Amino acid sequence: MLKVSAYLDESQVTETARHVIVAGFYGADTDWESLKDDWQPTLLRYNRPRLHMKDLRWNRKSAEKVLKPMLAELGAFPGQRKLKPIYGAAKISHFADMLETDVEKAAFSGYIVCFSQILGKLCFHLPAHASLRVVCEEQTKYKDLAEKMFHQVHKWMARKPENPWLDQFSTVPKGSTFMTEPADYLAFAIGKFLDENGSKKDLWCRPIFNGMDPKEIVEVFDREQAREATRIVQDSSRKGQDIFQSEEFEKWLRAQGRSEASLRSLTKRFKS
Repeated sequence: MLKVSAYLDESQVTETARHVIVAGFYGADTDWESLKDDWQPTLLRYNRPRLHMKDLRWNRKSAEKVLKPMLAELGAFPGQRKLKPIYGAAKISHFADMLETDVEKAAFSGYIVCFSQILGKLCFHLPAHASLRVVCEEQTKYKDLAEKMFHQVHKWMARKPENPWLDQFSTVPKGSTFMTEPADYLAFAIGKFLDENGSKKDLWCRPIFNGMDPKEIVEVFDREQAREATRIVQDSSRKGQDIFQSEEFEKWLRAQGRSEASLRSLTKRFKS
């Protein structure tokens, strides 16, 4: 069995006018271990014990000589180690006006919408012999809902032997492992590309796209998709059903995994 781990982080998760991003990389556990040989020594060479994109000082005089080359080096490593990117992106403003109850608002926060996109893509891109572990940087507000969704999707996938096996969902505290740092970088880069296109932060972060033009590979959960998904949530809620256990939600999740947009996503377009 192929053991696959996905490490995820989020960016702009409290934003309403900008895109909420959940992103990261997935790959064989052996490839994650090999990434350590590149990632951590590079950070130490730049006198950094860890990478937190929000903490970087972009306007320092030395930023172009230090920060820019560091991001260029780090950005190349995931692709070199055969780790593949995965992401979800949504604008809360596309569907916030439809959410009426507290249940709906919790189940369809931007974080959960993006997390559902990632699960849909992974479930239909991974081979049947894959065993998937998903590790998210800890988000206390969304942890229980994300875990509940993961275990429900596990039940669906376990019905058929041709599906991958969803093995484990867990969270880790911020800064506890370097393996969520590439996810932090990717989520930040996608957010800056979508919302600050052409800015210094956008341009300096583009090495994480591994030589690809982000215009060709970053696809957004658009307004109509978001509103369609919200209607599913509302229908389930009004019928007294658990949102994540409803047939409507399962159909929508499968559609996301098999959609044309999903098949053109980063997981297929990235250079190996």
